[in-house]
Formats: sequence, C-alpha cells, structure tokens
Amino acid sequence: MNLKNIINYLFILIFLTLLSCKSIERFNNSEPIVSVVEYSVEQNYKIKTSKKDSINNYYDYYNPKNNFILNKDLNTYKHLTYNTHFNENHLPLTIFIIDNLIYDFDYKSNLKIYDSISGDIINKIKLNINLSNEFSYPTSISFIDNLFITSYSDGTLVKFDIDGNIIWQIQINDIIKTPIKIHDKNIILLTSNKIYAVNINNGSFNWNFTYENNNRLNTQRGSITSFNNILYFLLPNGRLGEIDTLISTKNNSTFTNLVPEQSYFENKYFFHKYENTISFFVNKKYLYTYDLNKNEFILEKFNIDNIRSFDFIDNALITIDQNNIMFAHNLINENIFWQTDLSELINENLLIKKIINQDNMIIIFFNNGQILYFDAQYGVFLKKYDLKIKNIESIDLLNNYIIINQNNTKRIFFKQQ
Repeated sequence: MNLKNIINYLFILIFLTLLSCKSIERFNNSEPIVSVVEYSVEQNYKIKTSKKDSINNYYDYYNPKNNFILNKDLNTYKHLTYNTHFNENHLPLTIFIIDNLIYDFDYKSNLKIYDSISGDIINKIKLNINLSNEFSYPTSISFIDNLFITSYSDGTLVKFDIDGNIIWQIQINDIIKTPIKIHDKNIILLTSNKIYAVNINNGSFNWNFTYENNNRLNTQRGSITSFNNILYFLLPNGRLGEIDTLISTKNNSTFTNLVPEQSYFENKYFFHKYENTISFFVNKKYLYTYDLNKNEFILEKFNIDNIRSFDFIDNALITIDQNNIMFAHNLINENIFWQTDLSELINENLLIKKIINQDNMIIIFFNNGQILYFDAQYGVFLKKYDLKIKNIESIDLLNNYIIINQNNTKRIFFKQQ
C-alpha cells in the first residue's frame, strides 16, 4: 500500500470515529460537560431566545439586570455596612444601583440613598403609607422608569417616586409574600389563592384568576416566571397555574394539572428557567423539569435523596448530600454531569447561598463566607477564598459588589478592586 492510500485510509478512519461519538450536554454556552458516571448525556438542546417583555427599563426580584463579573484574584474590601431591619424569616429586598447611587428600601419603609463611590448616605426618605396592619412589612420592591413599586404583606401595593411621593396606592384583602413581577406593562402579584395583573400606570386591575386548593398554605411564598406571553406560577396554596397574557385566559395543561404531594417548596427561587425549560425541586427530594415548547414534563418526580443544600445554575441542579458529596444533576434527563467529594473542604453544616458559572468554573458561595471554585467540565476543586464573615442569609451580586445579607439584620457591601 503506497503512502497516498495510507493517508486516505487514516482520514476515513478518523471521520468514522468522530461520527460514532455520543453528544455531550453542555453546562454553559461555550464548554461541554463530560459525565464521569457510567452513562453519558445523550440529548442536546438548541438554545432558543424567549420573547422579551415589552418594557426593558425595569428591575425586579426576577430581573436584577446586573453586569457582575467576579475578579480573577477576588481582591475585596468592606465598603459599606448598615442595618436593614429585616430578619431571617423575611426575604431581603432588592437593591438598585443606578448612576452611582445605591437605593435600598428597608423594612421600616425608609428609602435610603447611598453614594456608591464614597459609601456615604445621601438621603433617607420615610414613606408615609396607610397600612391595614401595624405588623405589615414590605415583601418586594421593583424599579421602572425612575419609579418604585413595592408590595406589603397586608396586601398593599404602592407606586412612588425617588423623592418618596406616592403616585397611587391600592389594597388587596389578602396576604402578599411572593415578590411582584413586572411583565408586559403589568405588575403581576400572587396572593394565597389568586393571581392579579395590575396596570403599572394607574394601579387599576386588568385581570385576576382564582385557583382553589385544600392544601395548607405555604407560609413562605410562591413563585412566578414567564416564557413569551405565558406566565407560569406557583401559588402559596400549592397550586400551579398558567396564564396566557395575550388573551388574558387560564391555560389548562400538563403543568397546571400537576399536584405535588406537598405544597412546600424548599427553595427561595422555586422556579428555575433555563432556555425553554422550567425546573423545580420539591421538598429537597423530587426534581421536575417542564419543556415549555413541548408542553410536557421531561423529568417528573425524579427522586434525589439525602440532600442538605442545593441550588440551580444553567442546565444543572447542584446538590450537596449529608455525606458532603456534591453532584451536578442534568436538568434534562436523569443523568449527572459529575460528582465531587467535599469532605476535606467544608463541614457538615455549610449551605449553598449563591452559584455562578464564569470562565469555565462553577463558583459556589457558602453561608460561612467561603467561596469554592470548581472546574465546570469535570467538577475538580480548583481553589477557595474566604470573605471572613459568618451567618450569611443570602448573597446578591450587583455591578462590582458582593452584597452580603446577614441573618442578624446587617447588609454588607464587599467592593472588588
């Protein structure tokens, strides 16, 4: 056989080898994840862009709109510390950083404005709101077109400007604990058994729907997400719902007909939307993933046992079990991407508070201030950093700040240099 024939034969052999390889699911938009278990992920999902809300100039709990990038060397310092008057049973309110100003609305209805460069307080405005209950407190706040909209636990909804002037106020005779969502010129809010659409401009009601359920109320809160013109939500009474906002009607679907065994969802985010799927993890045990294009569950009540802490990131559910083994579960099927033993890195009491996927690394923030870095492709531990702060309730990553919400009511801004 001459040299030319040998080369041709090698090219054919290489082509056939590549053709026979199984596809690997991608953990992010650029790098593949390779499963280290005995089976590999076989299904790829093409990225599909959802229709954006018609209003783009807004910020809310579900749409923080920030350009945070964790510095490579993570050189930080404490820039600002203050009391927020919240406690561990309340959800920390959304912070807004606009034109070098930090806007923070606390649980005593004070709008505090700080200079983000110096850290000095510029103004403190007390909002004069007529509440039906003296124990009522703010449950969420949104920002749109230089105006704020805040909800209160007693069912009050208020729109006001940056000077504290109230534009309108409405009252719903029910409890509001779920953060409000801005969607297509409406404020979407959930009560115990209803969903409302409120006109942003004047506070009038555009529509509302009731979902009855005999289950006990979820004293935490519900959850809302959207895909194109469809709203998907979990009410505090445990009912799943779906509304077509173009024609203002209820949808009856596989999603809405699902009734989880218990109404308590063990995660502050509840719904995790990635591309054309919604995932949720019930009672730290059952994983569900719903395909929004096919209108069907592709994972339903998939059992994951012995979980201590978890969070979602992109197309994966990251869990840590009682033995300190961390798993990256594929949200599309029952496979895992990788698993890593954390026994020598963390103690048995640590909880995940935030996860980001950056520079081919999975970066996990824990409640004791530790930050661990892992290779996104294989789950291999790379390095760690310690913020040297404890009792972390939640973490926000906004612009150039790591914002720590402590369960002793403090809010601490770490600024990256």
